[in-house]
Amino acid sequence: MMCIINGMKKVLCVLMINRALHTLRLKKENLIPLTPYRFVILHHQSPSGEHWDVMLETATALTTWSIPPQCLSGSSFSCPAVPLPAHRKHYLDYEGEVTGNRGTVIRVDTGVYEQLSPETFILHGSIFTGQLALDKDTMTFVEAV
Repeated sequence: MMCIINGMKKVLCVLMINRALHTLRLKKENLIPLTPYRFVILHHQSPSGEHWDVMLETATALTTWSIPPQCLSGSSFSCPAVPLPAHRKHYLDYEGEVTGNRGTVIRVDTGVYEQLSPETFILHGSIFTGQLALDKDTMTFVEAV
């Protein structure tokens, strides 16, 4: 990393160094994995309607929320989020028919994420790159600039 110490670049450099040190501390204390976990956002079209599935990989499964289709209409959003039962990890790479006549899923985005706290994540995807936060039954995404 190269830091130019003047004006805003100094502030950005300090933030990057602080983030790197924070990540190293979390890894050392085994609070985040050495290999980043993946996420996927799926467009789920089912007989009862459509929604988005936001899935975060854990050691054993995918922690999943359903959000209304209008939520992903902009680059940042805040919307209702309904927790769903854990899903199998094969949905990280799956598109197509869902068993049991439950519709189809199409991958919208995929990538890796960092967990900053139990409710806050940084997504690094092809489309969604920024902070994802959960607060009770609300999911908020703020796009990185």
